[in-house]
Amino acid sequence: MLERGKPGFIDAVDHRRRSLFGPRIGIEGGRPHERRLVAVGFKPDRARVVAQRQRAFGDGVAIGVVGVGTRGLRLGQSRSALDLALPRVADRGAVRSGAELGTGEGRDPISDSTKVAGDRPNIGDGCGNGSRYFNFSHGNALSGGKYSGSALRAAQVNARAPAPSIGASTVCENPCVIRLILAASLCLLPASALQEPNILLIVSEDNGPELGSYGDPYARTPNLDQLAAEGVRFENAFVPYSVCSPSRAAFLTGLHPVQNGQIGLATHKFAMYRDDTPNFVTLLAAAGYATGLIGKLHINPERAFPFDFRAIPGSNFRREHSVDDYAAAARLFFQERGDKPFFLSVNYPDAHLPFLRQANGRPAEPLSAGDIAPLPWATVDSPRIRRQVANYYNCLARLDEGVGLLLAELDRTGEADNTLVIYIGDHGAQFPRGKGSVYEGGLRVPLIVRWPGKAIPGLVRELASTLDILPTALAAAGVEAPKGLTGRPLQPLLRGERAQDWRRHIFAFTTGSFPRNCYLQHSVRDRRYKLIRSALPDAQNPIAGSYLDEQHPHHVVSGAKAGEQTAAPEHVREAFQRWSRPPQYELYDLQSDPYEWRNLASDPAFADVKQSLVQALEQWQQRIRDPFLDPNNVRSFVEEQHANEDPARYRYKDGFSWSYVKELAQWRKDIQP
Repeated sequence: MLERGKPGFIDAVDHRRRSLFGPRIGIEGGRPHERRLVAVGFKPDRARVVAQRQRAFGDGVAIGVVGVGTRGLRLGQSRSALDLALPRVADRGAVRSGAELGTGEGRDPISDSTKVAGDRPNIGDGCGNGSRYFNFSHGNALSGGKYSGSALRAAQVNARAPAPSIGASTVCENPCVIRLILAASLCLLPASALQEPNILLIVSEDNGPELGSYGDPYARTPNLDQLAAEGVRFENAFVPYSVCSPSRAAFLTGLHPVQNGQIGLATHKFAMYRDDTPNFVTLLAAAGYATGLIGKLHINPERAFPFDFRAIPGSNFRREHSVDDYAAAARLFFQERGDKPFFLSVNYPDAHLPFLRQANGRPAEPLSAGDIAPLPWATVDSPRIRRQVANYYNCLARLDEGVGLLLAELDRTGEADNTLVIYIGDHGAQFPRGKGSVYEGGLRVPLIVRWPGKAIPGLVRELASTLDILPTALAAAGVEAPKGLTGRPLQPLLRGERAQDWRRHIFAFTTGSFPRNCYLQHSVRDRRYKLIRSALPDAQNPIAGSYLDEQHPHHVVSGAKAGEQTAAPEHVREAFQRWSRPPQYELYDLQSDPYEWRNLASDPAFADVKQSLVQALEQWQQRIRDPFLDPNNVRSFVEEQHANEDPARYRYKDGFSWSYVKELAQWRKDIQP
């Protein structure tokens, strides 16, 4: 099947009509895997330039891109099927002929500058000799020409005919044939392929991959497990910061927190550097999408994300709104968005503290302390802890019911087959060495992608990041991504391809997220090893204190009390001590020690591994212009946070802004990439 985002899909569409758009199409191309379809004559906000490659679909038939050069349309043969190919455009003159129809001037689709070309016969009258123009019209028929949709369907290319040898080609200059071939290729597209996909982003709160589909023995998550069975489950997916606001700003902007500025909680006045940062909402809205948000946003400033539709704003941590309310809000959004493609982000409060055993009658049969065991990466055991863990699983069961209700509403629209569904947790669970930390328990999250007909169901083990979500969605929608995005489109992995030059490292960061927890750490991991670097080695880490010190003003109920820590195994006690006053470096072999109990940083046998990861981290910081690469920025940030540990000094003051918002933004601007 011909699919968006794969080789050969003709991807110039009208965002508003969700059909092939009327203005003219030109081609820039080269080798089959380099050709690009170029839309010309669009208004600037509708221009589209999308990479194209040949694609096989059905039983051996392939339709590739169609193009014009200085000699007309070139038809090339490939090994398996017919490829409608274009020679490389050596200069702008070849593109210049892809001009506005019937006018005396042409538009260069690369620079969007008007140029004067030679004679330009108008193909609107049927078959002007020497014409170099195409016109895609609504209904897959050529406007102004003599070929109806039915006649064009009769002109489909038969790839079973004898083919010349590999690399052979012919050149067609007859505009009538050009139009027939173009229309034939369009007629072969399935109806859903002529539409931009809808995008449904489902976000749960404060949970790692404790799901049945990820092998958790206590999880009761049949709906998410079914989604994983129908889609692609990413085994090694991570967030760049394991606290809500930075994590959410990161996946909505496609930028690491140090790039967008949201390096702490929005409720504590942390904010992005700029309110005009391109993001999911602004980019897709400009492409004609209806945009909706159900649940919280929790990013500053909120005006940077101008959703068309909002429902159930706020955290809903008390679960006053049930999961049925989220489904009802989605139903309303689906009804109100008209005929536009949609981007809808649904954000559930589960499994954030408080871990409620039941809310609004869900789950109907909750788990109890005797039904579960403690989480393996937070191995503190007591009846109290087990009750917390059991209710954490009850939160996940309630979340799962909500996801089932939401997907049922999507099914009722009849558009599930044309909807890219992405599910993530915003970061790991709030247990010791989880949320707020740079350990795996805080950074590793579930990532499931379902895209019928486009994503091959299965398991992916490559390193993935929630920073990849925006590039993936933009590529699916055919929207050009802003420069500088940290993530990468997941499409090659979704197609089951062996990804070339995929990332070797995943990076993460924390500031502690608010003044009383201020502590700076970075982490980097590859497929096997993990390095943690602390900016203030051997200093007290208040993040750990919020879990381990009952006197901490923000001690959490899911933390470990003194008696529970004393009763813990020795390797757990040592890990807690190390977390409380971290050394400069920690190094873990995740293959033999997946829960990061044994620090290998001082082991000479791993010196080369350590140095390699230190170097990778520093190079990455330089590449993304991380302001905390500069010790002066570390010092000034920490000093300001410590001077404002009392929330009354800033939290309830109108107009308060942390100085880093301007200072670090300026530092990044002054540093050359």
